[in-house]
Amino acid sequence: MWISRDIEELTPETACYMVKYDPYLSAEEQDQRYVELVRSGLVCFLLKCQLKELKYNLRSQKRNYDDGDLYLALNYFWRNDKFIGLAST
Repeated sequence: MWISRDIEELTPETACYMVKYDPYLSAEEQDQRYVELVRSGLVCFLLKCQLKELKYNLRSQKRNYDDGDLYLALNYFWRNDKFIGLAST
């Protein structure tokens, strides 16, 4: 999931862009794709597996969590750069 590097707080209205791995692209083409995303003002926020892990951990702490709980967790990770590798620009 890629989001604008200017985002201060994630909300349900935050534009997110899913970028799928394309096994047919060469390593050079993959690198170029990454550069283009960063140049366009985006940063990689979460991988699909990380989002699943976050939701699993939240569910283990609060069985019936809601969207508000999920966004609290997402914003915690966004602000604190926990397990998320943000590209330096």
